[in-house]
Amino acid sequence: MFPRSAWWRENPYLDLLEQGLQQHNIGCLHDNTDGLSWRWLWTHRGQIQVLHFHWLEYHYERATPLTSAVALGLFLLKLILARGLGYRLIWTVHNIQPHEPKHPHLDRVCWWALAHLIHAIVVHCQDTAKQVTHRWGMGAGRKTHVVAHPNYIGVYKTNIERHAARQQLSLDDDQPVFLYFGAVRPYKGIEDAIAAFRELQNSQARLIIAGRPLNSAIKAKIEALAMHDPRIRTIFDYVPATEVARYYTAADVVLLPFRHVQTSGSALLAMSMAKPVLTSAQGCLPELIAPETGLLYDPNEPGALAIAMQLILERDLRQMGECAQAQVRAFTPAQVGGRHAEIYMHDR
Repeated sequence: MFPRSAWWRENPYLDLLEQGLQQHNIGCLHDNTDGLSWRWLWTHRGQIQVLHFHWLEYHYERATPLTSAVALGLFLLKLILARGLGYRLIWTVHNIQPHEPKHPHLDRVCWWALAHLIHAIVVHCQDTAKQVTHRWGMGAGRKTHVVAHPNYIGVYKTNIERHAARQQLSLDDDQPVFLYFGAVRPYKGIEDAIAAFRELQNSQARLIIAGRPLNSAIKAKIEALAMHDPRIRTIFDYVPATEVARYYTAADVVLLPFRHVQTSGSALLAMSMAKPVLTSAQGCLPELIAPETGLLYDPNEPGALAIAMQLILERDLRQMGECAQAQVRAFTPAQVGGRHAEIYMHDR
C-alpha cells in the first residue's frame, strides 16, 4: 500500500482499509519507506501480489520542474517493470487533481499514464467514476470500481458528555456551534466560511476552526479575518486523536466549505461522529449528504453559504446527526475490505 510512511497515517483511512483487508485474509507489508525502488520491486516479486497506490504526487514532486520530470519518468518506468514482474496495480482516485498542484503539467501526464498502466481504478462515488471516463477515456472507465469510503465509527473514543466538552472549550450549552475541523488549506474555503458566518445574525452562534494551517501565510490570513468577530475562535494546531471527540461532541454542525473537492473523509468523519454536515454540492458530496443528514449549497452562488448557515440552525440538528451516523454505519472496514479483495483477485 502506497503511501506507507507514518506521516500519511495521521488520517486513519489507510489503517481502516488494511484492517478491513485483514478480515478477508489479505495482509499488508509494513515498513517506514515510501520509495518504490528497483531493488524493492525485484526483491518482492512473487511475494507481494498487489501494489495499491493512493496519493501520487510524493512519488515525483521535487524542488524544480526538471527534477520532478525526471522523477516522474523513473516512477512510470518502475510501474512498467512492476507489471512485467507480475504485480497487480491498483489506484484509488481520491481526487481528480492535486489540491495544491506544484507542477500541473506533470500531474496531468502522471495521472493519464497511470490510468492506462494500472489494472483497476477504485473511486468512492459515481461522480468520480464519470470523471475518470471523461478525463482518461472509456478504457479507464471500464476498469473503474465504486467502493464506499469506510466510516470512522469507533475510531475516536466518545466518552465525554456534551456539557463537559463545551465547558472545556468555554462554550455555553445553548450556543449553536459550527465546527470546522482539519488541516487549514486554501481549497477548503475557510475564508468563505468566515465571511458567511459574519453575516449570520445570531449573537449566540459560534464558529470553531480547529486544525493545523498549511503554512504561516494562510495562518496569518485566517487570523486577520477571524479577529473582527469575537464569535469565531481559531485553534491552529494539530489535534491529537485523544482530543478529537471533544470538538465533535461540543459541536452542533460540521462546516466543510470546500471550494473544490471530490472525496471528503472529513464528511465521513462528521457523520460517523453523529453530526450533520453543511457543505458544498460538488464531487461525491451530493451522493453522500441527504436532506435528513445535512445541507448542501452551491459554492458558485453568492451568499449561498450564509443562507445555508441560517437554514440549518432551524433544523433538528440532533436528529440529523443520528440519521447521518445511521447512513454511514454500513460502510465498515470489513465491507470496504471485502470489495477491495474482489478487485485485487479479479482476473488473477
